[in-house]
Amino acid sequence: MQQQSEGNTLVWDKDDDASMRFVAACANLRAHIFHIGTDTLFNIKAMAGNIIPAIATTNACVAGMVVVEALKIISGQFDKCRAIYVSRQPNPRGKILVDEKPSPPNLNCYVCSVKGQVLIRVNLERMLLKTFRSTVLLKTLNMLKPDVMDLCQKHRVLISSEEVETIDIMDRTLQSLGVLNGSQLECDDYAQQLNFKIIIFHDEKLDADSFVIDSNIGNVEESVTGKIASTALDNDNASNIEELRRKRPSFTTEKVENGLTDGSNIEIQSPKRSRLE
Repeated sequence: MQQQSEGNTLVWDKDDDASMRFVAACANLRAHIFHIGTDTLFNIKAMAGNIIPAIATTNACVAGMVVVEALKIISGQFDKCRAIYVSRQPNPRGKILVDEKPSPPNLNCYVCSVKGQVLIRVNLERMLLKTFRSTVLLKTLNMLKPDVMDLCQKHRVLISSEEVETIDIMDRTLQSLGVLNGSQLECDDYAQQLNFKIIIFHDEKLDADSFVIDSNIGNVEESVTGKIASTALDNDNASNIEELRRKRPSFTTEKVENGLTDGSNIEIQSPKRSRLE
């Protein structure tokens, strides 16, 4: 490696004796640790391609540590679980792998929180459904294949992960689709484990492409107690709104122009789908 001139790519060649012996040693060492049968240098050379040399890489080391932590979870030793990081340089103790106790869930995070929800203000009269999907769901909330249902309209599907199912309504405004001030939208990502609820409020001051994420409940109580889509709320949804009224944590607001945000604190939970009539 020291002989490699700057700018060139280091290539692994199994015909290089030193490289082959190093990879074979790493492969057998890892096999021994995980109770897998070891093999001879000759046999390892015969199977060596992209997989065997990968065993000696950092990713393989990290994968091994993931297995170690998984065993702690399986055996119920949650107090012994550690978050482990790979440092570019050794720390003062000479460690490359640095561990620490896992941080507790962030109650304002839509991924960590037990009951995730996002409070969003948009101009329901002007924002199109396709804009809501691209700027709010995809760019800001990092969804990949969103499924969105309006709980205030008997679980009507507004956005489907199968885009062809709802493509005909993408150019309509949210209001024309029955989304009202205080509507609750259940969001589920088909491509990842991401489930949450959006409580949406109308703000006539915003333009068609802008929205505001209210990271906590607090001062939105007035909006909740104001024009809520009460005609469409069933008993379960009404109790959820009542729960919002009781919560009064600190309140911070972040305005998002054209779908860009500076790391708002958000929260998030889970749906199932029914077809749009």
